[in-house]
Order: sequence, then C-alpha cells, then structure tokens
Amino acid sequence: MRLFGQFRRTRTQVQTGGRLSQSSAGPSSGPSSGVASGGVESGGAPPSTLWPLMRRFVRWLGNEKRRRRTQELREAASEQRKAERRARQAKAIQMHSTRREATERAQLEETHCRRFEERRALTEAQFVHEMLKDGPAAHQAMLRSAADGAARAQDERAQAAEAEPLSIKELRPGDDLWTKFGGPAVEAMLEDLDLIDARYLVELAEMGGIVPRWQEVPSSARIGRSNAWRLASAWHEYDCLAILVLSYAWLDKEHPDRLGEQLRRVAPVLRSMLSSVGSAHGTIGVMWDYCSLPQAPRTPEDEARFKRGLTKMNGWYMHPFTHVLQLASALPKGVDGDPYGNTRAWEDRGWCFFEGCASALVKHHNCLWDDRFYDVSRAGSAALAPNVTRSPSGLPIMPDSLDGLRQALRAGRPAPLSPSAFAETMRRRVESGSLAFTSSKADMTMVIELYASGFTAAFDTYPNISLGHNIVSFFGLQFGSDDEQVKNLVDTLTYVVKHCSFPHGPVRISCEGNGFSAASQQALREAVKGCSGIAELYVGYEPTATRATVHQCI
Repeated sequence: MRLFGQFRRTRTQVQTGGRLSQSSAGPSSGPSSGVASGGVESGGAPPSTLWPLMRRFVRWLGNEKRRRRTQELREAASEQRKAERRARQAKAIQMHSTRREATERAQLEETHCRRFEERRALTEAQFVHEMLKDGPAAHQAMLRSAADGAARAQDERAQAAEAEPLSIKELRPGDDLWTKFGGPAVEAMLEDLDLIDARYLVELAEMGGIVPRWQEVPSSARIGRSNAWRLASAWHEYDCLAILVLSYAWLDKEHPDRLGEQLRRVAPVLRSMLSSVGSAHGTIGVMWDYCSLPQAPRTPEDEARFKRGLTKMNGWYMHPFTHVLQLASALPKGVDGDPYGNTRAWEDRGWCFFEGCASALVKHHNCLWDDRFYDVSRAGSAALAPNVTRSPSGLPIMPDSLDGLRQALRAGRPAPLSPSAFAETMRRRVESGSLAFTSSKADMTMVIELYASGFTAAFDTYPNISLGHNIVSFFGLQFGSDDEQVKNLVDTLTYVVKHCSFPHGPVRISCEGNGFSAASQQALREAVKGCSGIAELYVGYEPTATRATVHQCI
C-alpha cells in the first residue's frame, strides 16, 4: 500500500506541475521556461518514473489476488480432503461392522442349514430330538435366526417383484386362466384374509423355523388383493389356481406347530407346486389360518378383521379350483417330557370335519389332496401307496411336478352332505365324543352356519366358473358301490332343488362313472324332477358327443 500511496502522490505532482508550467510560459524562452516546459514543478518526479511504478503496482495487485485465491482453493481442497477422509473412515467402519455382522449371520445360517441338511435323512422324531438337544436357548436362537433369514430373503424377492413395470402387472399373462377358473372370487376373499407366499414358507422350513402368527408375518410375505397378480402372472395350469389351502390339526392351543413338524410336511408339496410357476416373481399363495388371520391377543382392529375373515373361511375350501391339502396322516407326538397338548386325529376334529365336507361339495377332482395317500413325513414306516418313489435309504421322495403331486396325493371325494345332514352328523358326533373342537362347542354353531351359507353359494356361483359350462361334476367318484354315498347324494340334490336360485341359469349335473344301479339312477332322477334350475342330470354311461367334450373340459 505504501507503493500505491507513492504512486498517487507522484501522479498528482506531475499533473499539477504540467498545468502550472503551461500557464506561466511567456512568448519568450529562457532558462526558466525551459524548466517549466519540462512539465515538472520543483520537487516533482520526471514522467519516466510513473510508468514503472504503475506496472509494479498492477503486477503486485494481480499477484496478491492470485495468492489469495490460491490460498482459498488450497484451504477448500484441504477441508474437502479431510471430509472425504472422515467419510471414508466412517464408511469403512460401517462396512467392517456390516460385513462382520453379515459374516456372522451367514455363518450362523450356514450352520443351521448344514445341520438341517444333515438331519433331513433322519426320521421326524430323530430330527426334533437333534434340534432340541442343545437346549431351549439354542433352539430359540435357531428359530430367531431362521425367521430373520427367511424374512430377508423374502424382502429381496418382494422388492424385485414390485420393481416390475406397471404394464407387466396390469397385463397379467395368466389373466385369462385366472378369470376362467374363479380368480375374481379369490380376490374378493383377500379383502379380509392374507395368503402367504409359498417361497417364504419353504425358506422357513429349510432353515428349521416355525410358522409365525399373522401379526409377525413379514409384510413382504403376505399376498393380498394388491399383489394377487403374482398368483396369476406365471401360472398356466388348467383346472386349478396357484393356491394351496391347508386343512390340519392344531397341536397346541397357543401354537399349531411349535416344533415345525407340520411345516416340514408341507414344504415338499410347496416346492413341487412352485416348479409349475413360470417366473421368479410368481408364486403359490398358501391359506394357513395361523398365518393368514390375526391371532390372540388381538387389537380391536385385528379382532374385527379376524371375524370378517372367519365368515369367508368356507369359500377357500368350497372353491372348485383351489388346492386343498388335508394333513390327515398320523400326527406327530412331540418330544419326551414335552408332548403336544392335542394329538386328536384329524378326522375327529370339528373344524377338520367341516373343512373336509366343504371341500367335497364342488371341488375339481385334481384339487383335493390327502397326505394319507402319500407319506410326506420322514417317518418312512407307514404303508405307502404303490406309486411312491423312495430314496436309496428307503425314505419317500415327493414328486417334483404338479402332475406328480396330483397322482400321489389325489383323494377321492365323498358324496356331499346337505346342510341338514351335516348339522345332524356334527351334533351327533359331538354329543358322542367322537368329534371335538379345540376351543369350545360354541364353534359348532359357527361351522354349521358357515356350511349352510357356503353350500348354497357353492351351487349357485361356482358351476358357472367351470370354463363357463355351468356344470357340477361328480364324474367317476364310485358312489354307486356304497348305499350311504347314494343316500347322501340324493339328499344333497333334493336340498339344491329347494334352496338354490341358480342365478347364472340352469345347471347340468354329471354323475356318470359312479356305477349306480338302476334303482339309484331312478332315485337321483326323482330328486331333481321338475326343477327348472337343473337342465340335465347325467347318470348313465351313454353320454353324447357334446357331453363327452364337456367332461374333458371339466
């Protein structure tokens, strides 16, 4: 700045001296005028001194600006490097911690999976013993690890599915089959009840876990109306939907399967069904009441949802194209010192009796399964059907295709019971003690009402979804060899004639292939005689070409 002050003083003196010299100059020249003409007053600097000072000042000013700018940039870069270094250190610490946790979690899951695989060759009783031998604390840790691992895997699958473009979700390649085989009726029932993703249940079984109650099921594992497209998009099978409904016995009042034994029975069936799903984003929906409905203790909102879902329970079993799996084989006994609270057989339980009768109404013959026809447990000692494939160790191997499941598990349908016959049978058996409910006899009134309301809806609604043929089929079920079956079928048709309104027009009823005697055929015809809602009743072996085509479709 001293340089700048000197520059200004010099410039002022030069300008002032020049003006004074010009004003005092006369017409004559002399020594004094020569000095004045030099443009410098006494004490002033010659002009040659000004420009070097100016250049020096400009250079200094530019250098100063550059120096300050360089310093600012260096300080900013230094701060940025420090911030980046701190961020890298924090990320490294986080990654190290996450990696360590992931490694520990993976090692734990690998250990559990390895132990599970090692125990797969054991019988169910040996498997449970091995699982519990390390004590309750280790078992609970294993269950928590299995639940966490299955939930993480399910979250990843669900996120990948939701990332699909909206156009794919709306297109739903299997939509035609979904609609033709009653998918919209399923979507209506999903308002108050969730299906569970089969891939989640398989993962849970493979990790040695148990099914959680509805409140603890990961949201990504639930299938409701909003993501029901996953059931339709990759399923191209006829005469069925990508849905499995379980009919099974609760082993304890608090939890139906606290050791996961029934889950491990179901897992091979689910794996085989999933082989028919044509996309990683498609799946099988499982109706498992403990996971599908809110369980006690419930909030008021959960209680309301539970009651609404319970009133629609009959529809899941009565729908003709949902697969129903009856876990009716011998129940597991638990472990020594800690047996299950209720080991009453499947056929002696009130709810199971209702589910079996509901499934016999209008179910397609390929969609009703019973594990008594194929031992899906690891016991390997029960009398198995001739078509069972066994491993080298002698244990049964579940078929790896849907067609194989149908052949291995398909159960014959008994003749349906009319609501009056159902109520009479249930009351008689409950009174005799041959039939019982887990909670209380109050459930008996509920299931009788559910059966009556569902019976009428089944015969009024579901015949029309059989590819639009409006037909109810009892084809080839061999009712004719049993007088009790014939009596029940006649009673059912009589009830249908009196109580059904046939909103979709007259229905046809196929009873061919049952070996009915002439008297039985006449009784069936008399039951529907004069009913405008029943267009035709087929009971003999002389179908026309049209009838044969219809039965092939059904």
